[in-house]
Amino acid sequence: MSFDGNGNYTVPPGTAAVTGTAIDSAKYNAFWADLQTALSKALLRDGQSAALANIPMGGYKLTGLAAGSVAGDSVRWEQLEAVANAALLKTGGTVTGTLGVGSTAPSFKFVVANADGVGLEVDPVTGVNSGVSVQSYNRTAVAYTSLTCLGLDFRVFTGSSPAERLRIDSSGNIGISLTPTVGIRTHVRGSGTGSGTWSLFSSNSATTKTFGVRDDGAIDTGRAAASPYDLTTAVAANMVVQSDGFLYRSTSSARYKKNIEPYTKSMSDFMKLRAVSFVGAAMKGVEGNFVGLVAEEVHAAGFPEFVQYDSDGQPDGVHYSSMIAVAIKGLQDQQRVIDDLTKRVEKLENKA
Repeated sequence: MSFDGNGNYTVPPGTAAVTGTAIDSAKYNAFWADLQTALSKALLRDGQSAALANIPMGGYKLTGLAAGSVAGDSVRWEQLEAVANAALLKTGGTVTGTLGVGSTAPSFKFVVANADGVGLEVDPVTGVNSGVSVQSYNRTAVAYTSLTCLGLDFRVFTGSSPAERLRIDSSGNIGISLTPTVGIRTHVRGSGTGSGTWSLFSSNSATTKTFGVRDDGAIDTGRAAASPYDLTTAVAANMVVQSDGFLYRSTSSARYKKNIEPYTKSMSDFMKLRAVSFVGAAMKGVEGNFVGLVAEEVHAAGFPEFVQYDSDGQPDGVHYSSMIAVAIKGLQDQQRVIDDLTKRVEKLENKA
């Protein structure tokens, strides 16, 4: 048979007819037998015969294919694309079993493997709170990070034995190192109870501290250019920390007062008070000698209106600013006495 290695057919030599020459039946029959064999090996366009070996396409492609519908059919490009999209869950397709990228034996629904271990897992959770868990591993296949959508919650787990570090619930409440609390938009649990750890800490681009809440309750407003310490003013202090831990603005307007009456105690009553000098015993951040009153003595002298009490009802501080009003009243009383004495002296002098 005269097929060359490229599939081209060549008429057998010596079979060409010559004018005026008798036809040799042996050559004639051999030619038609060879041609019959060649045609029998050809693929027919009506599909009567099947290929007997692999058919190299030589860089060309099959075009105009019908869509495959049963096992063993060839498929069109768009069918392959649709299957790939479905496998990647882009079009809502369903993938049975497991899918591994870089892994021949994925243990979860979807696994992305790095060189030596598991890189990413997507693990659907079944039940009422169904969701998706995405878990990453290091090269030794130890889990370190997990993102979980459980029901309507979003959760983040970290650590070699993953523990929940962050949760955003369905109401948008955020819990850091604890379950979000109803009514609290952002709730942070510190890592300790002492002065060495912070529940909240912020700094600017120059790494200068701008605000911090320490785990022992201390609040630091930093020393950036516009920090509260550096924003100075001549206005009198108007903030106070009450025993409930809240900050309050101290005011003196009649809008914030009721039952306004003249103060009846006199300077003679204040003679019971004792001015003292002292050194702070538990005053953090300040040193030196101080002058003032003792809250317990002010309370015992009968001036509870000038005492600040703690949550247990014990004397805790003195409202020094309120005592200025008493000093003003004392000056007024003394001035009246001075005026009266001045008038009496003038009368005595006139009689003389």
